[in-house]
Amino acid sequence: MYKCKVYQGHPIAYREVGSGEQTILFLHGMGSSSLGWEDTIQALKEDYRCIAVDLPGFGMTPWIETQDLFGLYLNLISDLVTDLIGSSLIVAGHSMGGQLAMLSALDMPHQVSGVILSAPAGLEPYSVEDRRLTEQFFSLSQVMQWDEEEVKGHFLRNFYEMPSWAEPLLQQRLEKLTGERHEGFCKAVAAAVSGMLDYPLPNKTVDIPMTVIFGQQDQYIPNRVLHPELTVDKVASSIKQLTNNYSIHLLEDCGHFPHVEQRTKCLSIIRSIVEQYFQTTSMPVNIDG
Repeated sequence: MYKCKVYQGHPIAYREVGSGEQTILFLHGMGSSSLGWEDTIQALKEDYRCIAVDLPGFGMTPWIETQDLFGLYLNLISDLVTDLIGSSLIVAGHSMGGQLAMLSALDMPHQVSGVILSAPAGLEPYSVEDRRLTEQFFSLSQVMQWDEEEVKGHFLRNFYEMPSWAEPLLQQRLEKLTGERHEGFCKAVAAAVSGMLDYPLPNKTVDIPMTVIFGQQDQYIPNRVLHPELTVDKVASSIKQLTNNYSIHLLEDCGHFPHVEQRTKCLSIIRSIVEQYFQTTSMPVNIDG
């Protein structure tokens, strides 16, 4: 069941389940929606209040015309935290949502108890030339031309082996190929790519605990074409430039959607981490191979 929040005159769809003083805010990746966190939310709702937002242009939230989509996203997240959550908050983000989670935590250090990152964007360095090539590939004109075969191909690359329970995510993505929200979705994809490049993580260290989960067979991060020399574990280890309080979990037989493809393993990690984060602000460094 979706709820609606009005932000600067625009409807924002979000879901809220569970109850309690401790809240987890879930942020989805580019091209996805709050549905991407569904299994995790259902597993945690008995113990925690879970809020998952459909960011503008994705899921049930319409596109909002803007020249600064990432700035809009960050302001919206801050507004959600102020209006719906308050303090005692963990932010969980996937891919693009992971980058937004890290940036939001830096903006709200006294409200965020910890950050959980599933295959996060933002840790991989991009040069000026990298940016040019990436924005060229994800230009609005290119994205508007994607057909069903291309969309399926992009989606399947999220997985080492796509599980059957990911089918609703694929169907939701294919629905965006037609209909009144197709153009808005395409604008959101193109603008989100530029946003991730426009908002690099700052060169500073904070005392916010963060957990990074990556699949060893991730085909999106690092970018295999632009950065063939980079490995998943090297990208994941970049989190230490942001916080001294981190843990890293690298999963075998897993791609770019860890909490979906390896949902049982991820849920075990996430549940344990959530309990730690809400109990203490300090945890040991732990790198799992």
